[in-house]
Amino acid sequence: MKNKKDDVLCEIAKAAKIIEEKTDIKRDEFDKYPSEDLIKIVIGMLTPSQISFFKENINGYEYPSDDKNIKWFCDAWLFYFYDRAE
Repeated sequence: MKNKKDDVLCEIAKAAKIIEEKTDIKRDEFDKYPSEDLIKIVIGMLTPSQISFFKENINGYEYPSDDKNIKWFCDAWLFYFYDRAE
């Protein structure tokens, strides 16, 4: 049985793949582009249940991995939904 951390990492990997496919930007270059624009691409491709999954499982600055790309996604997600000015 998989644990929740593995599920979160798997879903983040899928989201990163969406960004790569839609933009031709490689994962290790995501931080060179506006995170809000890249997260909008992902949100447009996710189902409401997937969005809810991320909202429930990406909390604060508790990263599910030390990988810089995972941290980028978590930070970008949190910024998009919680930190940006409306």
